[in-house]
Amino acid sequence: MWCGFCAGFLGDVNNYSQEVWQFTGIFLQQTALCLFSSGMLRGLLSKKLTLAKPMLKFKLPQCRSNCRRNCLRSGVSSRYHPILLVLRRFVLGGIVLAGAAFAVMLSIPAPLLAADKYISDGGHLAPPYVGEIQKLIDTRQYPEAIKRCDRLILANPGLSWPLLCRAKVWHAKSDIARALADSNQSLAAKPLLAEAYVVAAASLYYLNRNNEAMAYLKKALAIDPTVPDCYSYLALALAESGKFDEAVAYLNKAISQNPNDADLYKYRAMFYLEVKQFPKALQDLNTRLKLHPNEIATIRSRANIYDRLGRPKDVLSDLNLILKLEPDSYRDLLSRARLLSRLGQHDKALSDCHILIKANPLDDDGYYYRACEYAALHKWKEAIKDYSVAIDESPETARASYEGRAKAYEQLGQLNLAEQDRKKAKAIQGRPAEKHLFEMPKK
Repeated sequence: MWCGFCAGFLGDVNNYSQEVWQFTGIFLQQTALCLFSSGMLRGLLSKKLTLAKPMLKFKLPQCRSNCRRNCLRSGVSSRYHPILLVLRRFVLGGIVLAGAAFAVMLSIPAPLLAADKYISDGGHLAPPYVGEIQKLIDTRQYPEAIKRCDRLILANPGLSWPLLCRAKVWHAKSDIARALADSNQSLAAKPLLAEAYVVAAASLYYLNRNNEAMAYLKKALAIDPTVPDCYSYLALALAESGKFDEAVAYLNKAISQNPNDADLYKYRAMFYLEVKQFPKALQDLNTRLKLHPNEIATIRSRANIYDRLGRPKDVLSDLNLILKLEPDSYRDLLSRARLLSRLGQHDKALSDCHILIKANPLDDDGYYYRACEYAALHKWKEAIKDYSVAIDESPETARASYEGRAKAYEQLGQLNLAEQDRKKAKAIQGRPAEKHLFEMPKK
């Protein structure tokens, strides 16, 4: 029986620790069963032998006599003390139960320690520690992940999986040079893994070596067309070359493989923006927000698209949501003030400007925009005061402030002062064009 068992086991054994421990559990179980079949445990399971309350009531001679009688029936020598017999039987019985439980426990995947399912790379099944290390990466336990990888690399020379795992840790830590070195070492080991090409390509992409990155990615697809992240990095590399239509096509493939990856929708929205397909970009941002609700950067990007589509009320709704989530966001408060002014809601815009100046009293923008709101409300004296502060804060870019103050002076009948400000405005280079209210995040 043992020869057949061992031969069957050795035929399937591999280098992974889970199988080794599972064999240990089966070994204990089979050993106990062999002992049981020889008669050593039959007395333990005899219906006439009780080990609990009856034994406590017996006196020692009676106990010895009863044990001898049962031992003779079961074929066990009576020279052992009954207490020792009980202990021996208890231990051997425990081996049966522990061995069975141990084998069953190790035959079930541990979802808290490994990935949800073991991935396959070019037909090569990933060992369990790949999922365990990925969990450490996801929880940012980088030092522990590196230690695990180092031990695995020493224990498995020439194996590509541990090197790939360490490369992924380095990449997560933004140590691109080490990630590239380990991924290239993984490619020199066995088995040849498509994901090693992808990690190397990702490193090359961040080093602005896009042509090399694309060559690696195509090699990865030749090994395994389903390898994660391959299509997304191909799309990013193509976008760097301005090939946005091709980039979108690759992202479509990536999304079909992993429709719950929120980053893919963000990238595709960026590419749609580049080719001015605003409705499609809006749709992708809405999908991302379903996956990542209340993500401020995405809400801000959506406001950008609403603005380009001429939907100011939707822009205002998104800005209100952002400021509800992040009340101290200076840039979004400034954007809302300007938008409210554009919508003719000057009282509300003025309130936002008060908050802006209180938050940053040295910023000339706050004073300039508040002066504009005062002017819109025909509060000329207050407007002149704020225009003057804006001019003092940034005189080299104060052309718009001089022009605004000139208009205010004119409304008050101070024509000489108005003329002086207009001359100063002409002498200053035009106020630099301001960035768009809502910029699309690139990462």
